[in-house]
Amino acid sequence: MFKLKKVLIAAIFTGIILAVAAFSIWWITTSFPTHVTEEETTYFTVVDYLGREVPIKEPPNRIVSMAPSVTEILFALGVGDKVVGVTEACNYPAEAQEIEKIREAFGDYNVEKIVELEPDLVVMDRYLDLGASPGSWLSKLEEVGLTVVVVYPKTLDDVFSYIEMIGQATWAQENATNLVSSLEQRVNAVKVKVENVSEDEKPRVFSSGWYDGVTDPWTAGYGTFADDVIRIAGGINVAGIKSGFFQMNLEALVWSDPEIIIVVEDYVWRTPTYDSLMHDDRLQDITAMKNGAIYEIDADLLSRAGPRLVEGLEETVKVLYPELFQ
Repeated sequence: MFKLKKVLIAAIFTGIILAVAAFSIWWITTSFPTHVTEEETTYFTVVDYLGREVPIKEPPNRIVSMAPSVTEILFALGVGDKVVGVTEACNYPAEAQEIEKIREAFGDYNVEKIVELEPDLVVMDRYLDLGASPGSWLSKLEEVGLTVVVVYPKTLDDVFSYIEMIGQATWAQENATNLVSSLEQRVNAVKVKVENVSEDEKPRVFSSGWYDGVTDPWTAGYGTFADDVIRIAGGINVAGIKSGFFQMNLEALVWSDPEIIIVVEDYVWRTPTYDSLMHDDRLQDITAMKNGAIYEIDADLLSRAGPRLVEGLEETVKVLYPELFQ
């Protein structure tokens, strides 16, 4: 009888150990789903902006970029030599301009050209495909069996997160980690520069996108990386009363009375924004206009959600506080 009890206790104890081991294995595999091993083959499953789990089973050697910001990220990660397709707007770095175009100026994406390039990875920005309805670019690419990863960075933190994600999708994780660390250090350096500026001393700033003197000017509200740039640089975004990118009513702009206007200028496709602002009689009583405090910063630095956005931040803080750099 005593021996039977010992056998039963041993069986129960063994069962508990097996159950704990099984639970541990389940917890590990479900808590870290991005790293998978199958018969000694390691690969990654990337979870993109849409929540899609995209398996990347081997380092991609032929990559198509569907946005300038993505192209800049890929080159910054050291995988630019694997990029075989870009858009006409992908002008940085210079090497990108020599790569096959999958979209011409202001035209549609050429799905046939993308397929012809035989990519093993396509990276697209959700901003280009907001509908996600049948017939969208994502749907068209998936229909022909291409591996597509979707990003949609709205804030500066999102930019860093998607650099890490693209690094994982291209098997350049270490480069991505180092790049993000470097960018974060530069952001922190800007924060240190303006840390002693009081709220009363911070200038009111308006960041102007397209403006032709007829329709209201485009700008960026809260929840955008453009708003992050103004705030981190020590400014107050007068368009921060609304979220996202929108057209700000001229009366509201005059009422907000910005002390500094930053024109996000596209130097390739020259826009009429600067001249339209300077010659609009309705805006001449704004403090920034009276003081001549209207500055141009390259749109590529402030409107692309890539590594050079930090350079745009550094340019912005110099405009807001030139005395800190003398």
